[in-house]
Amino acid sequence: GEDIINGALACKIVTRVTDGQTIESAFDKTFEELKEIDGFAGAIGIDVKGNTHWKESHPKIVFAAYDGEEMTLFD
Repeated sequence: GEDIINGALACKIVTRVTDGQTIESAFDKTFEELKEIDGFAGAIGIDVKGNTHWKESHPKIVFAAYDGEEMTLFD
């Protein structure tokens, strides 16, 4: 969590998408900047059009969703 805060991860992604970047390009740019502080983070986002994107800075981070019946892993 500390790298997410220090890298202003959410703020940067939201600002970039609000300014017109796609959610994917906003994630890519933000995670490139996270490398500059040797950051360790993962994020999942959805824009107003329903486009989703997820990214992690380390291959050991796993994202999952549970709908009450089934677990889905994203990779």
